This record gives sequence, C-alpha cells and structure tokens, in this order.
Amino acid sequence: MLKSLLIKIVAKVVQFVGLIYRPRKQIEGVKTILLNKADRIGDAIVVLPFLLELKKYFQITVLTTKRNNFIFEPFFKTEIILEKPRYIYEEIMAIIEAFFMMFKKTSKSDSAYDLYLDLNGIRQADFLVKFRKEHKCRYYAGLNSGPFNILLDYAHKSNSMLFSKKHILETFQEIIKESLKVDIEIPDYIDLTSKMMKPEEITLKMPFIMINIAGAKNFRGPCVKLYTDIIKGLSAKKINFLIIDELNRPNLKEFQDYLKDNTDRIMYIDKDLSLWQLLYMASKSSLYVGADSGITHFLSIPTNAVIFFGTGLPGVWRPYSKNIYIRKKNDEIIVEETKTSKGLIKKIIYKPVWCRPCFDIGCNKINCIRGLLNYEEAIIKEIEEAITNG
Repeated sequence: MLKSLLIKIVAKVVQFVGLIYRPRKQIEGVKTILLNKADRIGDAIVVLPFLLELKKYFQITVLTTKRNNFIFEPFFKTEIILEKPRYIYEEIMAIIEAFFMMFKKTSKSDSAYDLYLDLNGIRQADFLVKFRKEHKCRYYAGLNSGPFNILLDYAHKSNSMLFSKKHILETFQEIIKESLKVDIEIPDYIDLTSKMMKPEEITLKMPFIMINIAGAKNFRGPCVKLYTDIIKGLSAKKINFLIIDELNRPNLKEFQDYLKDNTDRIMYIDKDLSLWQLLYMASKSSLYVGADSGITHFLSIPTNAVIFFGTGLPGVWRPYSKNIYIRKKNDEIIVEETKTSKGLIKKIIYKPVWCRPCFDIGCNKINCIRGLLNYEEAIIKEIEEAITNG
C-alpha cells in the first residue's frame, strides 16, 4: 500500500505541475493522425469504439505493442513500437529517460503526420519527446503529462488512468472536441461477428454461462473459491457453465478441488484457443462472469456481463454504455448496473478501497479482492438477476 500511495502522491504533484502550464490550442487543418495506444489488450478493446468513430473524420495510424496489435490491425494502419506493455517500474524509467532526452539533439525531418495524439500520457513521454524533436508531426495533443505539457499544443486537464471519475472514452472524447472541434459520438457496442471463429471439436451445451476464473493473482478480481461458490449457489437453475482460465490454466486444479462437481453441466476449455474463438463462444453465452482484465473487456462485448473489479478504477474502465449506471450499495460492496443501447446488461461489482488503483503492485491484505468473499449470497443474487433480466 505504501508504494501505491507514494506513486499516487508523485502523480498528483506531476498533474498539478501540468495544470500550471496547460496548453489549449485549437488545432486546425488536421487530416492525418499518429495515435499512440501502445499498451495492453484491454486498453485496445476499450478504446476501439472511439477509434472507429475517429476514423470517419481522419486518416489514423495507430502505434501499438506486439501484444495488442492484432486488435487494431484489422481496422487501422498500425506500427509496432513496443514488444510488450510496460509495467509501472518500466514506465517510471521511461519518464526519467524522456526528461534527459529533452536536452539531447536529434535529427530533424519533414512532418509525416498532422497530429500526434497521445492517449497514454506521461507513461510514454519518451515517445512524445522523441517524435517532437524529430518533427514527426505538426501538432501534439494528449492527456495531462505534467512538465511534458510544454511539448503539447493541447493538454487535457486530467490523466484519466489515475484521478478521473469519468469513463476513459469520455475523456478521449473531450480531447477531440476541445482541440479539434470535432464531436465524436461513441457507440456502446461494436459488431465483431465477422472476426469470430467457431472452435472445432467443442460442443456447447445451451444455455450456459461463461466464467473466467483468472485474475486474483494479478490483483484484478476475486479468488477462485468465489467462482465455485457462485456455481454452487446457482445449482438450482437449469444452466450449464463453461469455465476458462488464462494460458497454461494455473487456476484450474484449485477450482476443481473446491468445486468437486463431475456432472456434465460443467464444461472446461482445456486447450489454447484464439481470442476470436473465445469471442465466438462468449457470443453464444447467456452471461459472461469474470474479473476486470483485457480478456474480460473483449469477451463481454457481445453478451450480458458481470465483472468484478480489484485494482482498476471501476468508473474509468467499466463497459461503456450510453445509458447511466444505477449504483447501489450492499454493506461494503458496490454494484453498478446499466443496459446498453443493444439491451445488454453490464454489471460491475467491487469493494471501495482507498488504495485503488495499485498499478498491479498489489499488497498482502488485498482488501479489494478478499472483501468480496464475505458477500457470496449478495453476489449470487446479482448474477441471478442478470440471468433473469438478460
């Protein structure tokens, strides 16, 4: 918790420094955009509806990681600039490197793009500095990047990854509206049916709930035992369960030991499948249940979903909906629910803790995760309602 607190204090100071000098230039004549979203799979999935709308107005090239490139590549011209997403300590080192890079001379060239749109902020300030010194773009806009705001023509007032209560897509929407005077209408559903792939040799027993038991070891969601309690609590319902885990299935044996259910209503995915194959199965499910993660954001797109939040900021990262989320408190846990424009139920469940987010650093207490174990009955009731109303 101490590490998380120190990082947040430093980040707040950096944000305040950025507000002292916050450029808000109105940028005109933009046709081409170099957009930085070199990050994780979940970030790519969340931002995709926004980028598809932005593409209607501008020619976009998306900077990606090797890991999330497959999400963007079918829709945009992409360029891989990182092998994998950075962890918090790597991001800190990149910020330090960017500061010293500002004082170095680099080669100059004619601008290849009209605008560099930085949707990662100070976390990837090294690319902002590099591109600015190389004159890669005519203009630069993005999130509040503290002292690096001096390199931007437009900077948003916040960094939505940390201190914002708005959904991240609404922050990106504000950046475009305030800097380019273009009002982007963000959809709360994208149709990926054409990309889905039906997996061979897997027979789905309908109706079924897809449950992703991964997440606890990355401080993203509840322990495996809660998922087994959910299944036992729903035993009276005539419904099957499809269980998935992360690669190499590290949680599966623990799950089976807790569950002790050998009936044919439990289906397991015991081999590696592509995300497009998993998405096909999710689209056939009555409900998806899992922890906040990139895979969850992906698989919850075509179906109703109940998502547990551990370290992440629920209001920033919950499934985007054009309709409001109804918030209710059940003792120490919060449930927020909405129904999208497509009639899909999206429900998030979390325990409020002061230390969120902890940047995947985690802690020994893990109150955000363990606190959910005391509310199995309430959680099962919420899932039952999602099944009934979905």
